[in-house]
Amino acid sequence: MHRTPLSQEVRKSLNMLMFTLFGMLLAISIYFFLRVTSTAEIGYLMRQNQTVQAQLETENRILKQKVMEAQSITTIKEESVPLQQPTGTHFVHPRRPLSSTVRE
Repeated sequence: MHRTPLSQEVRKSLNMLMFTLFGMLLAISIYFFLRVTSTAEIGYLMRQNQTVQAQLETENRILKQKVMEAQSITTIKEESVPLQQPTGTHFVHPRRPLSSTVRE
């Protein structure tokens, strides 16, 4: 049986430990970089969407104001065609005095 000296075993273990720690540090650094990048990208997209939403809300308010102005009675009177007088009067039932109406 061939035994290796303790100093070689310690050196080999130390090298494996250093390699493992370096690998873990590298993996964690890559994960952190990817996470920060995706978070920044999501934040940027969210800010863009907030800007678009603000623009749409402004446009919505303007359009609602235009609708309210168009529906206002003064605007309708200003823009409407003058009313014509009826040419004749037609009743569905023959005209009779109010006192002749009897309720049973």
